[in-house]
Amino acid sequence: MTATVTDTIELVQIRLNQALVDGDSAALRELVADDCRIIGPKGFMVATDEWIDVHASGVYEQVRLETVESEVIDHGDTAIRSDMQRSACVFQGERIGGLYRVLSVWLRTTSGWQLAATQYTAISPAAGG
Repeated sequence: MTATVTDTIELVQIRLNQALVDGDSAALRELVADDCRIIGPKGFMVATDEWIDVHASGVYEQVRLETVESEVIDHGDTAIRSDMQRSACVFQGERIGGLYRVLSVWLRTTSGWQLAATQYTAISPAAGG
């Protein structure tokens, strides 16, 4: 049986999430495109190298990353994934957690699927989060 794009994106997303929790820079460099556009929950653009390095350095420790719901839209060599995630991290000694909407764009490349863009948006309790 051939894996669907949805199945494949689920697997690469699991690998990405685990690499973020583990601070695995080699896996992150494989999964994240060099020119990936990353927007954090406060609206700041984060450079790909900075995002990978901060996870690998231990300055930012991803403690929990749980996907609560997910949807993948297949556009051939591009897939758009929308998640709701529970996240907890420690940044410079401060524990930060919450519920987030995460929109990710994945591109099929000659070396496999890579993250091309992702944006995190905090879900306020008033919005049902």
